[in-house]
Amino acid sequence: MYAEKVFQLMEQYLYCPDCGNQFVGNGTGSINITEDQFTRTCECGFQKTIKIPE
Repeated sequence: MYAEKVFQLMEQYLYCPDCGNQFVGNGTGSINITEDQFTRTCECGFQKTIKIPE
């Protein structure tokens, strides 16, 4: 279930909802996944952190 939810979030936030940027790395944005959180950031300033349910 955890992996399924992570993949759903990655698909949902593949493109930045603010500017449409799809790139991560090299300062253009990031996707960080920890034990209980999913975080998507973008160079435009967008940042979204979601607690992943177990």
